[in-house]
Amino acid sequence: MSSDEIAVILKSFDAADEVRVMEKGRFELVHLGGITIGRATYEAGWKWSEHVGPSVGATRCNVEHVGLVLSGAATAVFDDGRVVELRAGELFYIPPVPHDSWVIGDQPFRCIFSAPKSTRKPEVGAIDLNRPCCAQPTHLFSNPGRSRQLRMATLRLA
Repeated sequence: MSSDEIAVILKSFDAADEVRVMEKGRFELVHLGGITIGRATYEAGWKWSEHVGPSVGATRCNVEHVGLVLSGAATAVFDDGRVVELRAGELFYIPPVPHDSWVIGDQPFRCIFSAPKSTRKPEVGAIDLNRPCCAQPTHLFSNPGRSRQLRMATLRLA
């Protein structure tokens, strides 16, 4: 294999390909090969059902999430009453079932998340990065096979 065939891509969130700003939140997105890596920041007081849900006509997020918490803390609250706290240094997987989320405390919540370009199609169950369809800490996978691979990878990392 020649060096022309080996593509190494280096990018930074400081020069993101896309920046999405919403009330009390911000996404910085970088496209690398077949995936999109994002950094999300949510201010104290941010809540999905208040700051994102009304713009998409929903009271709960139904999107799957995989990411790494950089700083701060947030919740994932499920309709069955489960409450999960996401804290700095933790890898997380949130299944594609109805949930709400909000920042805990007075510090901003920051995380890194990953989403393949295939999720950028605006179809049922997929992510449309042209609007904040799910500003929960991550925008993620609608492809069940890919999700399963990520769940397995996340389990091996934990």
